Amino acid sequence: MFRIRLWFLLEIYVKLNLDQTVNVIVSLNRFDELSIENRLDSSFSRKTVCGYYEPGEKLIVLSLPCIIEKGNLSETLAHELIHHCQYTCRQDLCRNLCRVLLNVEEGKRISIAMPYNTRPHEFEAYSKQEELAEKLKELEGYKDIENIIKRLHFTLNLSLSFNKIDR
Repeated sequence: MFRIRLWFLLEIYVKLNLDQTVNVIVSLNRFDELSIENRLDSSFSRKTVCGYYEPGEKLIVLSLPCIIEKGNLSETLAHELIHHCQYTCRQDLCRNLCRVLLNVEEGKRISIAMPYNTRPHEFEAYSKQEELAEKLKELEGYKDIENIIKRLHFTLNLSLSFNKIDR
């Protein structure tokens, strides 16, 4: 995993009045709904997920392979930032981004009681991610982060190819 301090997000945190303590990790792993939920019931699929939010740790985890394949860094990051808002917004100032407010325990109870696609916080995040993604793309440092992600992927693939040759 690679921890990236998305310094360009400071501007969006300020604009949207978001809690600034969120960390972002770029993982080399692939994720699916079932592996993230750690549950064995039939309501979860093996549908690929490009990121997730850990509310207790205020942590966004992005899947490098998924983001590269789908080309959806801005949408994934926006979706997870909306979740961050849902778990940390306790003032009216950030209500323009999220209206569904949760704490960690409420989030756990909802995930046990409701299928993924019917959860109010997921519905809100999906309905608002495109608009926030466009705002992210307009930020001065966004292209830099996109390029870092692409170079990281290229470098990792290059080193894997050399390892194959050495054998």
